[in-house]
This record gives sequence, structure tokens and C-alpha cells, in this order.
Amino acid sequence: MSISLGVALVTRARRGLGHAIALRLAKDGYDVALNDLAPNKALLEQLGTEIASDGRKFAIVPADVTSEADDLGGADVMIANTGIVMMKSLLDISEWDKVRAVNGRGTFLCRGGWIIGASSLAGKQGWSRLSTYSCSKFLVRGLTQAAAAELAPHNITVNAYAPGIVDAAMSTASTRNHIDTF
Repeated sequence: MSISLGVALVTRARRGLGHAIALRLAKDGYDVALNDLAPNKALLEQLGTEIASDGRKFAIVPADVTSEADDLGGADVMIANTGIVMMKSLLDISEWDKVRAVNGRGTFLCRGGWIIGASSLAGKQGWSRLSTYSCSKFLVRGLTQAAAAELAPHNITVNAYAPGIVDAAMSTASTRNHIDTF
């Protein structure tokens, strides 16, 4: 086993982008803390086995990113990957608070060394029938820019990535008009 570059914590690591990011960080030399909600522990164990096969350490950190009590701070690299999407009319705000809590507050509460948040192309341009999601991803983009400016004097780097539609359970779920998390 080579010397670790540090610990990277990836939220919503069980599948999709989080799964791929966790594997890449392990290949790049990081030990990886895998976060998701507690019921998803079996999938995290499988991912941990893959990470261990690359000679890296892993830990499973079940927590709710929207809960300040479930503090996820302390990692050298924090990948705030958790997000939810729904495809509904602008006038249907039934899930507004939930989407804002997970995508906005969940990203805000992820603190660590180098912080990387999950925005979206929908955080650069609003999309029809994805108004709540787009607003929450604009929030992540603005939070990233403000945090980068404020934390730079402390040598803390803050970035965001903005993928388009990804062939994952989340994009499939959005076409069925209900919420899923990635």
C-alpha cells in the first residue's frame, strides 16, 4: 500500500457519480470515507471492497447531509455529491423545501479541507420542469463562489463540478416525475 494523499469523504457514494468519484479518488491515492444514508450500508460495503482492492483504506460514514448533528467535517477533501431532483411544473412547490435542504443546506454543511460541491448544468441555466432543482443548483454555484472567496485566505479551496445529464438512477427517476437522490 502506498502512502495516502489524505482522506476524501464522498457523500452519496453508493452509486452514480459518487461511486465513480470514490473509486477515482482511491486510484489517485486517497483513502475514502463513504457517506450515504444508513439503509444503504450494503452498497457502501461493496464499494469499500473495490477501494480496498486498490490498496486504499475506506470507512463507511452513514449520515444525513441535511442534519447539522451528523457533521461530516474533518476530511482533507470533501465531495458534497448528494442531490435530489424532481421534474414538475414551476407552480408545484410540494417538494421545494426538501430539494433546497438536500441540495443547498446539504452542500453548505459539508466542510473539510478542499471542498468540491455538485452543481449542474441546470445551475448555469434554468430548465423547464426542473425549476426547483435548477434553483437549488444555482444556490450551490453561488455558495461555491462565495465560499471560495471567503475561505481563500485560510488556504481552503472550494470548487464545484457541473455535470449534464448522467446515465444514472437519478436521471432515470426524473423522467418518471418523482424524486430520487444520487
